[in-house]
Amino acid sequence: SLEVREQSGKVLSGIIHTMGEDTPLIKELCFVFEKQIKKAGGSLSDKAIYVNKSKKKEAQIHGALIGMSSIVNAFPYIQPIPQWIPENLSILSRWTRFTGFIGTTAKNSISDFKKNRSDTWHLDKESFTLDQLEDLEGVNWRSYYA
Repeated sequence: SLEVREQSGKVLSGIIHTMGEDTPLIKELCFVFEKQIKKAGGSLSDKAIYVNKSKKKEAQIHGALIGMSSIVNAFPYIQPIPQWIPENLSILSRWTRFTGFIGTTAKNSISDFKKNRSDTWHLDKESFTLDQLEDLEGVNWRSYYA
């Protein structure tokens, strides 16, 4: 269920945090989650076609996005940001335009990252390529000042 996946993501984030940002397992998990997204969702241009065919595929994509989000947000204040974060945020940003809980999960993950890094964003953005920054620019950040 949705709630189980979300709570599992929080547990995974805590486990990853205790392992440290330079453990090889993190890169392996990033690869696994990206592979699951591609397998279940096809290409990004076809994502609505593939996902809408099956609730199972929708759950697989959502689970992989939660996993990726858990990894990205496991180290909210570390400087410099780990090298695998920009690519994973870029992947997440591509799913923000998707409707429903998949898009919401991607948006919330990126918003949490941005909120936690707002004071150091001028330094953090140096770790991103131009393409990755463009991917993130298209995401509407939530306002935390309202």
